[in-house]
Amino acid sequence: MTCIVALQQDGKVYVGGDAAATDAWSLTQMSCSQAKLYEKAELLIGSAGSPRVAQIIRYATEFPRCHPDVDGYQFIVTSVVECIRNTLKAYGAVQIDQGVESMESHLLIAFRDRFYEIDGRFAVLQSDKPYAAIGSGASLSYGSFHSSGGETDPRRRVLMSLEAAAAFNAGVRGPFTIKAFGEDAIVTAAA
Repeated sequence: MTCIVALQQDGKVYVGGDAAATDAWSLTQMSCSQAKLYEKAELLIGSAGSPRVAQIIRYATEFPRCHPDVDGYQFIVTSVVECIRNTLKAYGAVQIDQGVESMESHLLIAFRDRFYEIDGRFAVLQSDKPYAAIGSGASLSYGSFHSSGGETDPRRRVLMSLEAAAAFNAGVRGPFTIKAFGEDAIVTAAA
């Protein structure tokens, strides 16, 4: 269980994530070195779901560079998702059911000035809102983003959405990591 959020504002994408790791009966707070949010190549990636999938994407997947003339959505669909899918297959982390491939994760990926959600069947989704959330705390984060539109500080809005999820979802916990591509991460104190 987790909460990963993205907010598009002022020409940047801010991504935030929690530090909870859960199974059926326990909750653990992960260290920053195991963060669910990280930069890789030209991407800022947040992962909800299987820690193994996140580890393979973070440490074993090689992404190509995107030519400036190529549309970001096209690049994510045709290059990034295919790299992820192929690497996960090579490491035995893709499930196949009736010929349909899937992974035990959802991803939020920031690229250039947009964000993209990759669902468990490798479909690429784009929100019609300037924000998105994945994981067990997603609906609570959506409510926070909806009601915080008057807040001008994007990092504050991301933090508010994660705090709302943690307040009402047992599988979401700080410390929270908030990052925009190419900028230092902010890590909050554990609650």
